[in-house]
Amino acid sequence: MVIRRVPVRVSCVPKTLPTAPVYPDTDAALRASAGAADRYQLMAAGRILRQRRLAELERIVDGCR
Repeated sequence: MVIRRVPVRVSCVPKTLPTAPVYPDTDAALRASAGAADRYQLMAAGRILRQRRLAELERIVDGCR
């Protein structure tokens, strides 16, 4: 009897990874905003969400390597 080892692909991305957030600074939202201050707030909120998401994804990628 010959035992063969077959590699099995296993995802290193956890199933608990949430989907990407809905970013508030869409083109439509920026166009519909009342003024520059509102646009700035939308962009700042979007940036914070993107930074958090990127940090989460970087941790996962580092764990995959």
